Amino acid sequence: MFARITTYYTADTYSPYWELESRRVRVRAREMLRQMDGYEGAYYFTDRKSGKAITFTLWESEVALHRSEEASRPLLNEIAGALAANKVDVEHYEVGEMVVQDIRE
Repeated sequence: MFARITTYYTADTYSPYWELESRRVRVRAREMLRQMDGYEGAYYFTDRKSGKAITFTLWESEVALHRSEEASRPLLNEIAGALAANKVDVEHYEVGEMVVQDIRE
């Protein structure tokens, strides 16, 4: 599995407009991503104090991740505009399995 991690930086996270736009683009992103081949899921995180929002999209293969790049570019730009983001970083990672042992055992 592979992940695209996109980080948006903004200064205006407390306006009611930001909350509405953030919700609107998340709904649109969910609809668009579900139609892409190889899409496995997504997560969205917001830290209002720092003005940082992060999206993780998961893809079944590296090929699917790269195929989705061109189709996702307009969506990334729309999200950046909706969040009034002044900087956007995009990174790719291979997702590995993590084993966590319960220390209470």
